[in-house]
Parts: sequence; C-alpha cells; structure tokens
Amino acid sequence: MKGMKAYSLARQFLLPAMVYSAIFAATSAAMFAAASAHAAAPIALRDYTRTTWTARDGAPTEVQQMAQTSDGMLWLSTSTALYRFDGVVFHAFTMPPGAEEMKAIVELRARPNGELWMADEVGGLYMMRAGRVYDRSPPGHAATVQAIAFDPDGSVWAAMTSSLHRFDGRTWRRYDAFEGGPKDQAWSVLADQYGQIWTNNSKGLFLLDRASGTFRHILAATTEGSLITSPDGKLWLAGKNDLVAVPMPPQQVPLPPPEYANRASSRSQAQFDRDGNLWSLQCGPGLCYLPRAAEHAVRGKIDLKGAEHLSQPWQLSSLAVNSVLEDREGNVWLATQNGLDRFRGNKVLAMPIPGERGVFSMASDTEGNVWVAEPAASVAWRLRLDGPAVADRSEPFQLVANDRDGALLLAGRGALVRRYRGKETRLPLPPGRDGKPSRAPLYGILDDGKVLWIASADIGLMGYVDGKWKTRDAFHFPPKVFVSAYGGRPGTLWLGCGDGSVVYYDEGKLTTYDGTAVGMFTAVLPGPEMVVAGIKGLAVMRDGRFHLLHADVPEVLRGVSGLAVAPNGDRWLNGSRGIVQVRAADWRAALTHPERPLRYRLIGAQDGYPGNAMVTNRLHSIFTSPDGQMWFMASGGIVRLDPAAVPRNAVPPEVRVATVTVGNSTYPAEGAVRLPPGSPNFQVSFVAPSLVRADGVRFQYRLAGVDADWQDGGSRRTARYTNVPPGSYRFAVRAINEDAVAGAAQADTLIDVAPALAQTWWFRAAIALLLAGALYALYRYRLHRALARTAEKLHVRMAERERIARTLHDTFLQSVQAVMLRVQAMAMELPAGSAARRKLETILDQVDRTLDEGRDQVHELRSGPDIVQAVRMAGEALQAAHATTRFTLVVANEQRKLQAQTGEEATEICLEAIRNAYHHAGGTQVQVRIAFGETSLCIYVADNGRGMTEPGIRERVEEGHWGMLGMRERAARIGASLAISSKPGAGTTVELTVPRRLAYPDSEVGNLLS
Repeated sequence: MKGMKAYSLARQFLLPAMVYSAIFAATSAAMFAAASAHAAAPIALRDYTRTTWTARDGAPTEVQQMAQTSDGMLWLSTSTALYRFDGVVFHAFTMPPGAEEMKAIVELRARPNGELWMADEVGGLYMMRAGRVYDRSPPGHAATVQAIAFDPDGSVWAAMTSSLHRFDGRTWRRYDAFEGGPKDQAWSVLADQYGQIWTNNSKGLFLLDRASGTFRHILAATTEGSLITSPDGKLWLAGKNDLVAVPMPPQQVPLPPPEYANRASSRSQAQFDRDGNLWSLQCGPGLCYLPRAAEHAVRGKIDLKGAEHLSQPWQLSSLAVNSVLEDREGNVWLATQNGLDRFRGNKVLAMPIPGERGVFSMASDTEGNVWVAEPAASVAWRLRLDGPAVADRSEPFQLVANDRDGALLLAGRGALVRRYRGKETRLPLPPGRDGKPSRAPLYGILDDGKVLWIASADIGLMGYVDGKWKTRDAFHFPPKVFVSAYGGRPGTLWLGCGDGSVVYYDEGKLTTYDGTAVGMFTAVLPGPEMVVAGIKGLAVMRDGRFHLLHADVPEVLRGVSGLAVAPNGDRWLNGSRGIVQVRAADWRAALTHPERPLRYRLIGAQDGYPGNAMVTNRLHSIFTSPDGQMWFMASGGIVRLDPAAVPRNAVPPEVRVATVTVGNSTYPAEGAVRLPPGSPNFQVSFVAPSLVRADGVRFQYRLAGVDADWQDGGSRRTARYTNVPPGSYRFAVRAINEDAVAGAAQADTLIDVAPALAQTWWFRAAIALLLAGALYALYRYRLHRALARTAEKLHVRMAERERIARTLHDTFLQSVQAVMLRVQAMAMELPAGSAARRKLETILDQVDRTLDEGRDQVHELRSGPDIVQAVRMAGEALQAAHATTRFTLVVANEQRKLQAQTGEEATEICLEAIRNAYHHAGGTQVQVRIAFGETSLCIYVADNGRGMTEPGIRERVEEGHWGMLGMRERAARIGASLAISSKPGAGTTVELTVPRRLAYPDSEVGNLLS
C-alpha cells in the first residue's frame, strides 16, 4: 500500500510514463518487418471462452446428442424432446400434423445435403428434410440404433443393438456373421474420407470389402468405444481411457476428413477439433483437454494422463457430460445433464504471470526475447510462446525498458542493469533526497537519444547526461507531466501535461498545443501522425491542431494507452473496450474527414480480452516483439496475438425468413404468406444461425414497395411494419457476421396483405354509389328548399298582385265607372249635336277605353301576361318603324301558361332584346323563337347585324348599356340562365332558358304554389 501511495504521488507530480513507450512507437514497424515465421503454439484451455446455457437461459436439460445441419442450426436431443438452437433461442421441434410422434431420440446425424437423421429409443429411424419428417425405420425395428453413417453411394448404415444394417433408399439389409459382419450388436459405424465403411463390436474392428460385399476383421476388441478421425486423416478407436490408432494401408495417401465430419454428429467418448486438440469424456467426471493430442501418441496410443481436466462443479454446467461436438465455426459444444457448454477459441492468447497485479512494463532484448516486469512481484519474466514464462530473480526488478540502441534496461536495486548482446553493465541510480542510495522504485525510464530520463517518488524526475545525473530544473521541463513519448529525433519529447496542454520539448524549447478535447491524458502516441489519447477519446494533429476522432460506440476510442502501426499501415489501439484494429484505408479516411465515424474492428471481452487497457501507470501498453507478435497489457493481464493471423469467422451466415406475425397470430414463411384482411401492421422474424457470436450478426432488410433502400436492423432479428396498404410485397433480408463476412445469398419471401372489407374495390364502389346517392338526395333536398323559398316569394307576389287587382277592380275602376255614368247622364241632358255634348261623348269614349285597359291590367295581374302576344305586337310595331328590318316570330310546341312572374320577366327580357336588335344591330332581320319545351322554356332572339366582340359584350354588361344588366338581373330573379353571344359581322344572339320547374304552373314550383 505504501508503494502504491508513493506511486500515486509520483504520477501526479513527476514523469511516470517515460519508460519505453517512445521506443515502441518508433520501432514497432521495424519489428513487424523483422518478424520471422514461427509455428503456432499449442492453445491452452484458458485461451477458450466458456459460455453456459442452462434452464435459466431457456436451454433444455438432459441433453444427450447434438448435430449441426447444413443451414447452421444446432439440433439437440433430450430424454423428452428435440430442440434446435440458432445461437439465440432454443425452439422445441413439433412433429407435423398427422405424423407419428417419435420417442426419446438417442442418436442424431446430419447429412451434407441438409437432411437430419434421428433414431429413437425403440428402434425407430426418421429422416427430416425441409421441415418434413419421413419414417425410415427398419421392419419391426425392435433394435435400438446406436450410430448412423452415410455411404458415398447414397445408402445409410445403422449400427444397432441387433447387428449392422444398410438402407439403400428402398429396403433394409442386415449384415450378420456369415457375411463377415458383426454377429452381435454393432457399437458404431463410420464412413471415412476414403469411402470406406468401418464398424466395431465386442469382437473387434471390421472394414467393408467393397469387392466381396463382406466385412473383414482388422483389430481385436480391446474395449467398447467409437470411431473418430483426426485432422491428419488418421482413424482412432476411442475406448474408455485411451485412443488407439487404426493401422492404414501403407500405400494409402493421407487425406483430411470431410469438413462436415465433426459437426454431423456428437461423440460420446471423444472428439478431435480442426486443430488436432482432443476433447475427451473418457477421464471420469467432467472434461479432459489435450492440445495437439496426436503429438502425444506413443506406439499408436494416446494416453490422457497429461490432459487438462475440468472436474470441478463450477467449471462446467454439469460434470455429467453426455457428448461433444465441434461446429462449422470451430466452437466445441458439450451436452450435459444441465444444459450446454460452449468453448470458443479466443482471438487473443493469455500469458499468465505468477503473482501479477496488473501493472506491467515490457521490453525486448537483443536476442529477440520479450521481457515483462511487475512491480509487486519484483521479478522480471522472459515470455515464451511455447510454455510458461521464465523468471529472472537475480535481483528485484520493478521495471523494464529499452534504450535507443535496443538494449534491455532493468530497474534493479539501486542501479539500472543494461543487457546488450550478452553483456551486462550497471548504472548506479542517483542518491535520494537524504543523500543515501535510493531504494524507491522507478516509475519511468526513457532514452531520448541525448538524455536518459528516470522518475521515482524519492528522487523525482532526473536526467542522465554527460556522465552525470541532473535534476529537472536543469532541463527547463514543464510541470505536472502525465504522459510522455520520444519526439522523433534525439533530444525531443512529446509531453502530456495536467492542464490539458500537449508540449513538444526540444532540448529545453517548448511548443504548446491544446489537447483538452481528449480529457485527462492516457497516452501521447507519436508516429506517422501525432496522436493523443485521453478518457474522452482520441485526437489526431492536423495543421497544428488536434482533431477528435469519432466512433459509433464512443467508448471504443476512450482510455487508449497504446498504438502500433503495422507494415501494411493498419493501426492497432489498446483502449477501454479492448483491442481496436483500424485498416489503413479507414485510418486515412478518418484523417481526411475526422467528423465521420471511424470504421474499426473490435477484439474485446468476448474474444478473450481481459478488462481494459492498462492506464494506471501511464505506460505505453502495446509492445511488438521482433517475431511480429503483438503484446497488449490489460487490467486483467497480458495477452498476445499475431496481427497477420487473427482468427476470423469465415463462415457466411445463412439467413432465412422464419415467420410473419400479425397480432397474436403467427404464420410460417413457407412460400408466399397471405395475411388476413385488415392486417396493415405486421412483424417479420428471420434467423441466421451463428454459434460464435450471435449478437455480432448484423441484418439488413427491405420490403419492396415500402422501403426505398436497405434498412439497417442491427442485431435485431425482427422487422416491424405499420400502415402497409393492401398488395403483394417481397421481403428480403441479408446477414453479415461479426467479422464482416456477408452471407452468400439473401433470403426473401412474398407477403400478400389482403385488403380489409373497407379496402376492397367493390366496397369502395358501393361507398361511392352510396355517397353519390347521398349527395343527390342532399341536392334534391336543397333544391326542394330553394324551390320552396322561391314558391313562397312567388306566392307573396301573386297575393300582392291579386290584392292590387281587387283594389283596382273594387275601388278605382268602380269609382271611374260611377264617374263615367254621371258624366254620361249629364251628356244626355245636353242637346243632341251640341258642341259640349260631343266633347263629353269624346271624353266618355276615352274613359271607356281607359276602363277596358284597366280591366286588361287587372286581368294580367291575376293571370300573368301573354308572352307570345306581347312579343308579336312589339315586333310588328318595331318592324313598322324600321321598314328595312324584317321581324319573324316562331312558336315551337303548344303554347303553355307561364307562372306570373316568370312570364312577366321573360317577356321583358325578350322585348328588351328585340328593341336592342332594332335600335343598335343595324341588321336586316330579327328572328324570335319561343320554345315551350318539356324540360324548359327557351327563348332565342337573333339578328344579322354588325355584332360585337366578347370583351365588348362584357364591357357593355358591366357599364349597363342596352339594358343588358337589367336583362341579367331579371333572369336571376326567376332562376333562368341568360347567354349572349356575338361575333363582329355575324350578328348577336340572346338565349334565355328557364327550367320547367320555374316556368310552368304545373311544375314543382307550381305544385308548391298550389
């Protein structure tokens, strides 16, 4: 604790990060180039990530057998059911309707063509293809199937408790002892890569002789077991405790087993993975793991005594392991009584350091060895690829670094130990503040080519130059330096200070830049570009300023404490989420457009990275060794990877559309999916089995006709659509795995959205008709109301006319008649022939004519005018006055009585038109046609005069010339239409049209009046 407190103080006020970071940054590319090929080291079990699925995760229990079909789906058999697993969800398989239910499945085997063969506990054998199940059971099937093999000729072999059987697609054949086959039960059967059929039982191992059709005895029995193949093509008989190699003909050329061999069916004894590692269930409870097992064979036999053994309850979901399988992506699966265990190879390999506390420094020596020091242990470790690290305990070492010549520097007791090409020298450290030899540990060593810098809590920052140790005051150093790195030429440094400034130190000359955008510094990383890192992110210098880079997940670029540049230009970062690889092209794009998200590849916790980048001591946390290996110092330890051979999942995901869901109803996406009427909202589910990192699979989908382009769905396995109109749509989806490997093909399905009742054409047509009917009814209603109002107005007018007529008849005319009688009486008293009597008689004649006219007016008030008579009289009168203009009147159809106001207004309009024709047209003919039609009253007045232009007509109407405005007002009062047309030199036509209902008393208005 005291040491850690002292370290914290030094970190705040001294130069803690002056170790070897500058050397690493400057020489990493050279080390890459100098890398030599080396054989891959065996992978220890610690370099696998184990993931467990139990009932808590939805997994079935009592898992017995496993198989992976060609679509990537993992199938599991239990004592009660069959399940499939896509890496996300476990689905219980249900038999199609009408199919006979299977009993407990005891054997599974997948065929490369996509078929899955299943054997149940009562001897039934079934084949599943495209979701349909076919019964392939032998007649009677009293024996239980223990193993299944597929012959290259297309037939199927079944090892049963009764004997060995073969199915040619139509019939079953049994192989007994007289045919050279097993006399009793067959334990297993295998079709190898050479097309040979092997089987074994208690009598030994047998091989099919194709020529004779019989089996030949190869080996005597040792113990019950199964047949497995190793990646080098050898055949092994796995017994209870060991594996025995099966001798192969010497002339036979070794061939690797088929790539699907390991995933076709799980093994109950042992399984070789693709790298030759053996996963065995033969060593008692739990699991045994033996890397490169074939290298441990002695006289054709592999003993498991040297294997790693997982035998503790917390190491597996259950120590009762039933079978083991390797899938097509390289994962190893264990079927246990409590569920499933998956072992996935890490992309980074751990290098355990005994007693580690997580604060490391790393360097290399001139012989190419990598060294690491851990202050708490005070030991320097030489790392090895093929075994555990080797400790150097010659004295307590707390720190390692390299100088500018590549020599290894070790901070020992009171001195720096320098090892260079097999020679060792010592440089005494300066005394402490009390003048005595300092025992305080060093926290930083950096050689800038002119000055060798060191820092500790006791002596602070000091530099060794010209054979002397000098304090920081002699170098004009800025205060509160957090991180540092070599500046690129002797005597220069890059420094990150506590106030957020980045300082370029050139032998005492300081140039300052603003680095506050990244927050508290975690590293300064010079190289082809000057990069600075902090707790807020990563920034690159361009044009004298630092520009912050961006990522879709900001944490990826935070807390970076190491950067290495590979020979191909790729950048490797060590940060808070793990190792970040940025391709050279993507890095250049980010420098050009730093505001755009940086494209990268993350190797994080799920890939075996332990924690986050080491930032506690502010040392550069990436080291590239001379052999090309990259070493990363993390909070949970040291890991390494070969940047030229990072494990990559090259298996493209196979995506398929699974279901379409509407409300609570789900429809399988088999062929076209027709949704029920009224389903504008639906959800499409799709699957892409991926057993490495299902959460890393990304999907893009598109519904043609709805989506203009591909939609990025992320890792979601559903697509939701709302308010989709009726019609046929094609839904397509494609998948990309966690290592950006795209599926070879997209999956699609046709979705028919059936229209709801209200969306059908005939319903819309019916609604349109109903709406038209309603509008017509509304029109009739409004017309009726309008007619009623018009009728009321006409009724009022008629009543007023009748009142006036009565008044004239009963008062005025009677009075005039009385006066006339009195005058007549007076005239009779005068002498006949007298002048006075003649005058009175003349007056009486005038009065009598006046009474006749009054009586005619009263009659007209009561019944309305006679339009034909009025027009004829007016026309004849005007013709007499204009001898050169002929008048013609034509009456069409039988003349009908008109409504009073209609007749009056129509007459006045017609007379006004005739007067205009005679007074203004200057023509030779005026024609009038009055048509008493069934649907309307039509009046035409036409002349052959000089005519007018259309603008002239409008002008005269607006100015009120020739009575035209009055004509339009009269037409409007009776609901008639008035049209005036004319052309220069072609005369003028006036057309008045009065609808029947407004013209005749026997029409609708007339009925309303009655």
